[in-house]
Formats: sequence, structure tokens, C-alpha cells
Amino acid sequence: MRLLIIRHQRERSSQSNTGNLVHRVVSGTEVVDYTALKRPPNPVSLWQPDTEYRVLFPIPGAELVSPATFTGKGSPTLVILDGNWRQARRMSRRIPGLHAFPFVTVPGTPPLRRLRAPIRPGQLSTADAVARALELLGYTDEAHQLQAALDLLVARVLHVRGQGNRRALTGGTMRRSPA
Repeated sequence: MRLLIIRHQRERSSQSNTGNLVHRVVSGTEVVDYTALKRPPNPVSLWQPDTEYRVLFPIPGAELVSPATFTGKGSPTLVILDGNWRQARRMSRRIPGLHAFPFVTVPGTPPLRRLRAPIRPGQLSTADAVARALELLGYTDEAHQLQAALDLLVARVLHVRGQGNRRALTGGTMRRSPA
């Protein structure tokens, strides 16, 4: 399966961006900058024939991701809108041709630790949503690798911000050197 991340321009260098993490951890992931889609004429031929697109974004009426999400009538591609909640909502309305595709969502059980506070209960980071979608679609190894990388990223960023602990950075107990 291919992942297509449409990244808001402000997310490119954001410390709390998790879409970049998805790109680095999950093979078959492509990133397109949203600004490239807004410039006329559109230099990016985004929508390919013989491709089955699903947009991972929780609009009203979006179906839950399941093994039946893709029908097998084309190459499966999950489109991910990467930005804060306001940016992603705007992108979902403004990207030409996006609403021609079905929107899907994942259950919004909040993670224990996060980098950004959600606007509404159940909102997830890009990487959390992608990891849950991959798990539900049967790509469990990729989902676990992404979740492990996300846990480490969150621990490191929170530590730098003075909100974390050293144990979370190593994924286990810390050894003390003899005094």
C-alpha cells in the first residue's frame, strides 16, 4: 500500500510534526507539499488512474478503516492530510479533486502522551492516525514500527521541553553508574 502525505507548508520544520516521521519510517510513503497544489497551473499530477484512493480524515460520514476499506479495484493509496487540525480541515476543503474520494477515519482513543493538545476529544496526531489505520488494514509490523518511533519522538521532544523523563528516552530502566 502507498501512503500519500499532503503536508501543510508550516509543518515542514515544525518540532511537533509527525508526518515527517511517517515518511521516514513507513516505506512506500510519498510527501507532497500543499503549496505545490495551490499554484496554478498545478505542477503536480496528484490523482493517478488505476489507483484506489481513500482520504484519512474524520469528516462527518467518514467510514471506519477496516480490512474492507480497499476493494482491490486499483492500487491502494491512503491520502493523509498533515498539519494542525485547522490546517488539515482547510486542506480537506481546498485540494482539487479530493472530495471525489471516500474519506475514512480511525477510532479516536487518545494516546497517553502527545505533542499537541487536541481541539476536540479523540483527535490524533498524523502518525497516531496512520499507525492505527495501518493496524486496522492488517499492516501490523509497519504499525508497530511507526508507533515505537512515535513513542520515542514524543519522549525526546517532551524531555527537551522539560516535560518528560529520562526513562522514556531509553525505553526502559536506566542504569546507574557506580558511585
